[in-house]
Amino acid sequence: MTFRDLRSRSLLDLVPSYVAGLTVAWALKSWYSQAGADGLNWILAPVAQLAGALGGIAFEREPRAGWVCHAYGVIVGPSCAGLNFLIVAFTTSYFGFVHRLSHWGARAAWLLASLVAAYLLAIVVNAQRVIATVHLRHWDIYGEVVTQQRVHRAAGAAIYCFALLLFHQAIDRVFRLRRRAPGLPPPSPLVPVVLYLSVALGVPILNRAYRHDPAEFLEHGALVVAVSLLAAISVIIVSRIRRSGPA
Repeated sequence: MTFRDLRSRSLLDLVPSYVAGLTVAWALKSWYSQAGADGLNWILAPVAQLAGALGGIAFEREPRAGWVCHAYGVIVGPSCAGLNFLIVAFTTSYFGFVHRLSHWGARAAWLLASLVAAYLLAIVVNAQRVIATVHLRHWDIYGEVVTQQRVHRAAGAAIYCFALLLFHQAIDRVFRLRRRAPGLPPPSPLVPVVLYLSVALGVPILNRAYRHDPAEFLEHGALVVAVSLLAAISVIIVSRIRRSGPA
């Protein structure tokens, strides 16, 4: 059997794992598009509670609305559930590393582990995003160009992208230690960035949600792409500095 035959067989072995991962991601996205605040309480509640504990923000649950902080006028509802981020974190973890596992049992376990890790990460990151939203409202920087909406959007994209990049690198490090393979090339930061942009921009394009306000969508897309690329470039620069530094 030639090397090409072995490689083709390896790719074929991965097909069921890729199909399983895509099915999970699609099911989450499909369910999220129809779920309300009560149906999302399994993620809204821990996000609100963690944001409250870390940021000193008092949230109260309101049926069919989510978790509300009347003092700051903040609602942790379906639009801030972070389920899209959870899906991106899951796909980043699962599809980025499932090919490094040779046995179907290990791949099935990795699918479950990726879901759990993405869920926990989504709670922590969205809690930080809620806290940032509360504090950014009080900054004296806003005007016609620098609006609250633009700052909120840029901050959210930055928090999401840096969290995904660090998450991706942390998983890579775990695999390196487990396999004792420090000589592997570093993971590309473009993987989580591309996956993030695929959900943040690709999904609205596919379902034609952009037609409601094309100009607003173009501005949103340009800002998200710019922040995502800046985050990826920052990680690349830091990684190269660390590799070129003294051993």
